[in-house]
Amino acid sequence: MQVLAIPALFIIGNEAWIGYGLILILVGYAFVLWHAPSRAKAMAQVASQLGLHFEPIMSRAQLGIKGTTFDVGYPGENCMRGMIAGRDTLIFDKTMLIEPVGRPSEDNATTEQTIVGFHVSADTPCRNHGILQPSDWHVEKLGEWVFVYGKTGLIKPRKIPAYVEEARAWFAKSIDPKR
Repeated sequence: MQVLAIPALFIIGNEAWIGYGLILILVGYAFVLWHAPSRAKAMAQVASQLGLHFEPIMSRAQLGIKGTTFDVGYPGENCMRGMIAGRDTLIFDKTMLIEPVGRPSEDNATTEQTIVGFHVSADTPCRNHGILQPSDWHVEKLGEWVFVYGKTGLIKPRKIPAYVEEARAWFAKSIDPKR
């Protein structure tokens, strides 16, 4: 986001100029915010390019994440759902907790993460990566969904297709009984 800088020329002398200056500053900021590209708009465009349905917010129940290790009670944002490579796929942003290192009494901070989910049958075997063993990616199965995410936080909208492909590779590795 760009910051709009207006010189303090309006704050010299007359109180009326102060009011006009503040109004101009507020109008300038409103203009910048109105025209700045939002993540939601960019994610909606990506969803359209991928042929997916976009929802700005979906509940935990709609996403099927209740009970996962990353569910801390917040809904998913910038949610996309549809078929990718013949599999029902979810892509969404999620607020997650960051566990404090060495200080259990410290308040937990939150971070945001882009997560990819793949629909599977309930009896599909899956090895959870990153939860029970160190990994650059986390893979977790819950019911009929396998959720995959890296350690990179929110993924830029233009990089979502590549991120989904990388997540698909980890997903395939986690359900392959030979690996």
